[in-house]
Amino acid sequence: MMNAIDILCDDHRKVDALFKRFEAAKTSSEREDIVQEIVSLIHMHMTLEEEFFYPQLKECMRKREIDEAQARDSSIKIKIDQLQRLLSEEDGDEYNKKVQELKATIDAHTRHEEKEMMPKVERSGLDLTALGRQIEHRKSEFTKAGTVPASDQVLPRNRAQPEQVE
Repeated sequence: MMNAIDILCDDHRKVDALFKRFEAAKTSSEREDIVQEIVSLIHMHMTLEEEFFYPQLKECMRKREIDEAQARDSSIKIKIDQLQRLLSEEDGDEYNKKVQELKATIDAHTRHEEKEMMPKVERSGLDLTALGRQIEHRKSEFTKAGTVPASDQVLPRNRAQPEQVE
């Protein structure tokens, strides 16, 4: 059983590998599928952080540091929304630029978490194995249900914009 930090770092590696696949993809269909995977994994990862990881950080980090981490997550969500609006121009330079901007934001998020936040958490005495079990259980719920958290933000397969609910 992996601990919470191992699980989150594993997600970071998976997202990085997907961005590399995107860069190597030959067709727009391949790129669309890869971006769909990236967005799904990012949403699940951020949901797990928000539900399990960030609440535990209150024990070992200052509120300002947690707020900054959550602000970075918000920036990621904004970049995903920008990608969604550009989906019809998938082969365009603007779309590729937004994917690269998302990658840069994710890279910065990953570096900050792994270099600054996670070492503090490791030194805190939190039961990271128990937290890892909770995270794994929640991940399995998503997998069994075939759902992705924040699914209203996931890029639609049919390229149609999601309906606005009022």
